[in-house]
Amino acid sequence: MTPLTVWLALIPVGEVSDPVALRDLGSSDPAVRLRAVARIEQLGADGPPEAGYLAGLVPLLREKDVALRGLAALAIDRHAAACKDAVSDGVVAGLVERLDDESPHVARFCARSLLALGHLALPEVGRLLGRADADRRRAVEASRLLARVARCRGPLQPLLWRAMTDPDAAVAERARQGLVALNGDPTLPLFRDRTVVLTALASPNEAIRELALKQSAAIRRADRAAEPPSPLVAPSLAERVAQMQRPSSRLLEELSFAVYAPRDANAREAVRLLRLALERQVLEPDQERVTLLALEALAAGLRDDDSAVREDCVRALAACGLPAETVLAGLLRDRDATIQLRALWVIAIMAETHRIFPTETLPYLGQLMDAPQGDLRDLARRLHGLLQPHERRNP
Repeated sequence: MTPLTVWLALIPVGEVSDPVALRDLGSSDPAVRLRAVARIEQLGADGPPEAGYLAGLVPLLREKDVALRGLAALAIDRHAAACKDAVSDGVVAGLVERLDDESPHVARFCARSLLALGHLALPEVGRLLGRADADRRRAVEASRLLARVARCRGPLQPLLWRAMTDPDAAVAERARQGLVALNGDPTLPLFRDRTVVLTALASPNEAIRELALKQSAAIRRADRAAEPPSPLVAPSLAERVAQMQRPSSRLLEELSFAVYAPRDANAREAVRLLRLALERQVLEPDQERVTLLALEALAAGLRDDDSAVREDCVRALAACGLPAETVLAGLLRDRDATIQLRALWVIAIMAETHRIFPTETLPYLGQLMDAPQGDLRDLARRLHGLLQPHERRNP
């Protein structure tokens, strides 16, 4: 008996209208298997679909015989609609695996079956996103496909955001494309996981960074609408900064919101005060006090047209210490050499003034050591030599 025959023998015969055809799917004789698949496909064409056949049909999607594989895919498509509350283990994974089948008919029927399963396929798709590269790539394609189903869009949003931070560039880019399509749905809840968004801000993919920046802005707008921060009155905030030995997270948030305000005198003063507030804690780094909002605000400030704002953002990021490593790594991978150079200035101040060594940036410094721009190349080489001896010392 084949392993499939043994497994099929465990299925209760009362669950399908033709248990003999179900058992014959595991036959060692290809002709018997083909007749069984044809019988089950015909049952689905002529009568109501039956979910009990799916688990027995899915293993046949791996058959070398394209005719048998194609007929099995068609039979699954006939019966997939019968699933109302749950899907048998392995069915979704088997369909996802064949989305890139060399036969366009097999791939199309598998895609149609996934659409018929709809939200019932999401748990298994989520698990596949955590597996090997090939599984993750197929799972992202399955996610993009399921985004056509209205009921799937909400649950898919966090799955695609996390997939967009995948180290596999192909997975990340396809996830981004899926999110762009989802973002056109105004009924979706706002994705608020700042840790994931911050990781996306450090992506080497410029389009992913741009999407993450927009998401950060949307989160900030929603937060301000729900609980508007105190109006920015520079003297009042300046007094609070001067009086506090170590700035509170709330104060850092107020200043960070202000950094994103229109570029007027108050906004420029907010950047200066944020830098002063952060520099007060630099000798005693406290990751909880360096909020993600502050890091995002300062990273965006490096692109500001105002040179005073840029200078304060450079100094403030340097004062953030090791919590800023992820942001700095993303800035070093930016396509704009000017932004890369400003990130190097941050690292230089952090290492040479504050004696804090962001060694996670070493791989990206190494890449810039061969940059065509002389100032970029020379500074990257100097900082690489400065940080390298400390590579194993940072916790």
